Formats: sequence, C-alpha cells, structure tokens
Amino acid sequence: QQVLQQNRLQEEKRAASLERATAVTPSATIVPLYGTLKGLEQSVNPQLMKYARETDSSIALARKDNRRRLFSVYPFMPLSKMGGIQQTQCENSIEPYREHFGQRFLVRCENIKFRLQAPINGDREI
Repeated sequence: QQVLQQNRLQEEKRAASLERATAVTPSATIVPLYGTLKGLEQSVNPQLMKYARETDSSIALARKDNRRRLFSVYPFMPLSKMGGIQQTQCENSIEPYREHFGQRFLVRCENIKFRLQAPINGDREI
C-alpha cells in the first residue's frame, strides 16, 4: 500500500507540473515543428519534446558530417581577395550576350542529362 501511495503522489506531482507547464501561452512558445517534433506537439510528456529536439539536431549534424564539400570537389576555382571568384583579364573582356534580331525558332527540351566530369576522390585525373 505504501508503494501505491508513493506512486499516486508521484502521478499527482507530474500532473501538477504538466498543468503548470501548459499554463504558458502557446503563442509565446511557437517553434517550427518538423520531423519527429511534428508528431509530438500534442504529447503529454514534456521530456519527449526535449528528446525529439535533441534527436532532430543530432540527425541534422550527422547529415552535415557525411556531405561532401562542393568546392573541395572542384579545387581549381580561383578565389578572389574578397571571397568571390577571381576575374582574369580574359573574363573581364567578355561582354554579355547581345540579342541579334532575325529569325526566331522554338526549341523544346524533352529530356536532359548531366554527368560529373571531375573525379570525386581526387586521386585520378580527368
């Protein structure tokens, strides 16, 4: 019986803490919900929301760790002093396309495919 009373007291404490936690206005704590959080937004257990946030952030970090850096795949891009792409004299002399009026025709592309021409692992040449 003593164990049952202790369990009942713990349940009452949890219920009281949940009532206090839900007394906060929902508009003040609006966060964008996605992934695991979306299904737990109406959860009774507040620890589940905390766990879901931690899980989503750890999944996002793991996803970032396994991604290849695009600019390290193609290391031959010269960088300028200001962090952009460096322009050479040849590139400075290039003018944008000027429209030439004459005959016009319509081309409709029904299929297009691209292939990566640079090796990803970097130990081979193209």
